[in-house]
Amino acid sequence: MVNQMVPRPLAARTRAALALFLLQIVALGGGCSTLGRSLPGDHELPFEGANHPRIRPQPLWKQEIEGKLTDLAVASESGHILVTQVLDGQGPGNTVVSLRERSGKILWTSALDSPVRAQSISSNGDWVVVGTYEDELIRLDVKNGKKLWTVKESGMCRPIILEKSGQVLCHHDDDAIPGVAFSIFDAKGASKLKFNVPQDLLVLKVAPDESKIVLGMVKGGVWVLSGAFKKVSEHQLDGEIVDLAVSGNGGPAAWSALVNVNGVGQKLISMNAQGTSSWEQLLDSPHQQVEISLDGRNSAIYGNGPRGQAVSLWSLAPNQRLMPLWSYRAPRYADYNQQIDLTGDETLLGFEEVTERTRHSHVVALRKSGELDWDIPLLSEDGAYLYARGVSSRARLVVVGTDDGSLSAFEIAP
Repeated sequence: MVNQMVPRPLAARTRAALALFLLQIVALGGGCSTLGRSLPGDHELPFEGANHPRIRPQPLWKQEIEGKLTDLAVASESGHILVTQVLDGQGPGNTVVSLRERSGKILWTSALDSPVRAQSISSNGDWVVVGTYEDELIRLDVKNGKKLWTVKESGMCRPIILEKSGQVLCHHDDDAIPGVAFSIFDAKGASKLKFNVPQDLLVLKVAPDESKIVLGMVKGGVWVLSGAFKKVSEHQLDGEIVDLAVSGNGGPAAWSALVNVNGVGQKLISMNAQGTSSWEQLLDSPHQQVEISLDGRNSAIYGNGPRGQAVSLWSLAPNQRLMPLWSYRAPRYADYNQQIDLTGDETLLGFEEVTERTRHSHVVALRKSGELDWDIPLLSEDGAYLYARGVSSRARLVVVGTDDGSLSAFEIAP
């Protein structure tokens, strides 16, 4: 599996930049307390005021992209970079997919007749699959960018490469095919499975190690599937699911969920695969995204709304509770949202440093302690937003695209 930005449909995702110009940082510890000891060096922010970053990211290269960048992914092992851009003008061929080496060298470009809705690249860069707004699923040859095969689906989908089984999962989000959660295709594009669900599907997540899949449906239904697409367990949550996240195999918590409970508020819930153990916490403000660590022990959540922004990290605690490890908050809401990521012991997020006259984008990583690990300030034009990012922790590579047409790469050297 590849660590990548997974853009949601425009109706479900607002694009880039968390705009976390935060005014306080608190490390939370012990039981269910809401305030705890301050982090070392805690004072007025932005982030660099809290502590000095442990790592200084080194710029590798910067390129100007023709037209508009619409999608970006980085292969987690090899560091290959998959970019989709839309050229100015209309008509066939104005959507271009390109593959780059870690050095920024362009290996190939491929012009497509249909706009790309979502894309996926394997961890070592030997699979590239895109889904289009014309209901096409296309596999491109990584040697030259030519089409290996095209499948015309009956609805749009978001492709996810399953490397262990050599297949592609086609997630039918936004009810593209009513009653069908996803389709499975083999390496040659042959259809192998259509997985049916009884309710409208809200969320589908695949574990980083591909050991399981979690499905979230309307009215609080959660199904946990094995890597072979067999239902392992079924759960009914009291409320409507906002987001789900799934951990790797063998962790104490198999998945975490954000759930809106009528008359109560929003809860963060973590549960093991069998549903015999669960942890939960009532939250003090609405959140939109949850991510869980590979080992199933920590969950990060992000929220953005009229009451401002919040991002925090939670750990499993005794007595079926979740303990907050740290929390960042800001009273100002963000103009645009971007998903957070959990990679190893780091929480990655983008934010904007906003004043009355200027706005500058950053990408940062926070340690499990809540301290700043590294900070990438983006030298973009005023008014340009952080649009997408791709991260390869093993290749120590971060690639960032902004909507002013810039594509930049940074090395995260220890």
